[in-house]
Amino acid sequence: MPRNSLSRRRASQELDRVSEVLTAQHFTPGTVIIEQGTTGAHCYLLIAGEVEVILKRDGENQTLLTLSQGEIFGERSMLTMQPTTASVVARDECVTLAITRADFEAVLPLSLKQARPP
Repeated sequence: MPRNSLSRRRASQELDRVSEVLTAQHFTPGTVIIEQGTTGAHCYLLIAGEVEVILKRDGENQTLLTLSQGEIFGERSMLTMQPTTASVVARDECVTLAITRADFEAVLPLSLKQARPP
């Protein structure tokens, strides 16, 4: 079997494995998805809508940036188990795909092992 076909099949299998652990989540405008100072349990891929990254400092909320479709958030806290440095709030109707740390750790090592050249 050609190497390209084998690589494509492995990639497809890994994509199937990852898609099995992703959870679709819907958020209404104003919903706090991630609260500043909490330890992240999920990483999110924004499928639809926009979210605002908000820093609360000295009692004031400051919008740092707006994320839109295709962007990822929550990964740093999920991976490091450190408190989040900002909140993430749904700006409008949002749909995300979320993965937990446990599922991420279970799936990712398999992908990395198979991605290495023989």
